[in-house]
Amino acid sequence: MINDEVAEDVFVMIFSWGIPYEDEIFRDLDGAGQRTAYGKVERVPLELISRQYAKYSERDFYNAMVQDHSNRPAIVATYHGDLARLLEIKKLIRKKHEHLVPEHPGFIRDVIHSSDSREEYDAQSAIWEAYLNEQS
Repeated sequence: MINDEVAEDVFVMIFSWGIPYEDEIFRDLDGAGQRTAYGKVERVPLELISRQYAKYSERDFYNAMVQDHSNRPAIVATYHGDLARLLEIKKLIRKKHEHLVPEHPGFIRDVIHSSDSREEYDAQSAIWEAYLNEQS
């Protein structure tokens, strides 16, 4: 049961390295919140991933990162639940699957990304809105 006093909305993206483990990753996340939308992105558009990471646009790694993340498959989802618990689960998923992610010389790659505030949720779910299908 979700405690509405602490419940928040969270945007999640599973990058290409995690897709083979989608069922396991979502089973973990589903234990911490209610999935409200889900969608598959066959080839991540450069424009959208650039917007998602716009807050890093002045950083040295930005161009390499958005180029690396574009044109790969991804899965996007939204959750409603305890933000702290969902972020804790995300950290556990990263640690559990970090051996799957090939190193990049310019930045740290991950299996999963999530929003960590209401502002990020609003921005990222709006960016990926065309891919998010509401769950029943």
